[in-house]
Amino acid sequence: MAREDEELSDSTDPTRVLGRVIAVTVADVLPVSHPVGDYTVDAVLGDGGFSTVYAAHHNTTGHQVALKVLHRRWCLVPQIVARFLREAEVVRQIENPNIVALYEVGWIDGDRPYLVMERLDGTSLGKILSQRGSLTIRETLDYFEPICNGLAAAHRSGIVHRDLKPSNVMVSHPGQPFWLKLIDFGIAKLVASDGPRLTRTGSQVGTMTAMSPEQLQGLPVDWRADIYSLGVLLYQCVTGQRPFIGSSVTLEQMHLHAPAPRASRIAPVGSAIDRVIVRCMQKDPDRRYLSVDTFLIDLRSAVQEAGADAPFSIVPGGPGSDSAGLAVPITVPVIGLYAEVLVDGQPANLDALDDDMLDEIEDVIELVVARTQAEGHVVAMRTGTSAMACRVLGEDTGDQVTMDRMMSAARALAGEIRDRAGGSGRIELAMYLELGEALRSRAGDAQTLSGPFIETRPWLASPPVPGTWMSRTLVETVLNLSCETAWCRLHDD
Repeated sequence: MAREDEELSDSTDPTRVLGRVIAVTVADVLPVSHPVGDYTVDAVLGDGGFSTVYAAHHNTTGHQVALKVLHRRWCLVPQIVARFLREAEVVRQIENPNIVALYEVGWIDGDRPYLVMERLDGTSLGKILSQRGSLTIRETLDYFEPICNGLAAAHRSGIVHRDLKPSNVMVSHPGQPFWLKLIDFGIAKLVASDGPRLTRTGSQVGTMTAMSPEQLQGLPVDWRADIYSLGVLLYQCVTGQRPFIGSSVTLEQMHLHAPAPRASRIAPVGSAIDRVIVRCMQKDPDRRYLSVDTFLIDLRSAVQEAGADAPFSIVPGGPGSDSAGLAVPITVPVIGLYAEVLVDGQPANLDALDDDMLDEIEDVIELVVARTQAEGHVVAMRTGTSAMACRVLGEDTGDQVTMDRMMSAARALAGEIRDRAGGSGRIELAMYLELGEALRSRAGDAQTLSGPFIETRPWLASPPVPGTWMSRTLVETVLNLSCETAWCRLHDD
């Protein structure tokens, strides 16, 4: 099954695209102060697989805009050029306040097409989730209201986005008046179009982590493909995780065959949110919501049912609760495994990284969470660049067994990150094992761990160093070995 970014031009004249002679003389990255039509380049805002986005200003009015310029290597591929220009056609048809505005289309020296678009001084929902991990369901609804407004307007215009994901949702910076815009309609589909077909039958279009089953199978798609992606996005917002993780082959099989996971198993949301996600992510498009509007009605009801910040339900009289059913935390000894992603050996600066690197960091954190949970550890903390799993001492046959399990998990993670395929090679893990005390609360069969040991980590080495490290306290107390430094390296990682 061919992916669209692997398509080659079938043009008999590779130097002529859409009636234009392509000399391709301009470098891929435009320098600052480079003229582009009536505009001047000020800086690079972002770079992707097909195009680069620049900050620019109008030479006469000084109006701030964003220039989206197709990469030079794609100018000889008619399908890619046509799809790039299709974005202008799509955005112009919608005209909605929650869709990025497009002002004009032009060509650089007749060689490379560019779009002049609304300049958005904000951040992506993807970066927000990377920094925070998850949102409350009230916050999630606040984001989904404008997302659905924009998406519904697109659907009414006969347009399917086909790549709805956190990095394609732009929002205002904290403290600014709130706004939200959907961006990147480059692979959007005009459902009723008399124009040329831009995709081959059997080709995949979209991002693997959020692709509907019909997209993965290369089947015809309509607005219900976006409904599926809304379910994936909703799960990601309330849990901080993608519903499915793994290699491309694993992801494809899970989107095609695995049932949608229940967000309530790992996040403080009610079963009503689960029902919304499950309906969105039905394999059969006929079983999904009929429209974005009906989805939003159900989401509002689910949020109201669950409450603005729904806690886990507490079983009256259960372990760790008083007679009224309220959680009573108890102090327990734990071994904690803290893992932080380093980029090029340094703590990750999320604001300075592109979406591809943010996705890679998220994949690594999801791997840490999945592997430690699979080992029976409690994931007590997760951010965009770190996670911490703990195990309570005394729950195994001995402290040494608990320690062995934590060290085994750390070694396995280190090896998996080191040997994983498809990575950039820039990411490493800094992992620290420490002994401490945490507050444990129980909710039915689930338990949560909290407290300063986890939340503020005063014991953590700074700055973090790649590798797996055990504290002197842990080595001397649990392993009964001597350690001359504050942290001892766990070798064979």
